[in-house]
Amino acid sequence: MGARIQRARRALQVTRVARSRRLLRVLRELGVVGVRPATREGAVEFRLALEQLGTTYLKLGQLLSSRPDLLPDVYIEELGRLVDEVPPFPFSEVERVVREDLGADAFARLDPEPLAAASIAQIHRALLPDGATSSSRCADRGSSSRSTSTWT
Repeated sequence: MGARIQRARRALQVTRVARSRRLLRVLRELGVVGVRPATREGAVEFRLALEQLGTTYLKLGQLLSSRPDLLPDVYIEELGRLVDEVPPFPFSEVERVVREDLGADAFARLDPEPLAAASIAQIHRALLPDGATSSSRCADRGSSSRSTSTWT
């Protein structure tokens, strides 16, 4: 697929998220477009939109969470959750990435519950075919380094 088509699809996805999360309201609360008092609901919608859009937007939210000179306190507090409480991406994505990058028989078992989740990757406990325990780092929030494994 051409780069132009990929950019157009991504722009469409960002537009859909912006509309579904009512980001025009957020812009009003931040004083970018009009004026409206900041609300917890607007801050939550903004955080959810950033989560939905992936790694780059999660990183942007993490950066903004440290800038009280730019955002109201309610937004700073809500975006702080992107630093400490990033939701894991679906296990079906983890399985797909591991299968594509390491092969279908890389692990005898891969725990669906992540040990840890962050903005770029998450870690899953795994069992190798020879019975040794392992952990698998899976990155698929748009990261260039999708999957690696570390044995312990």
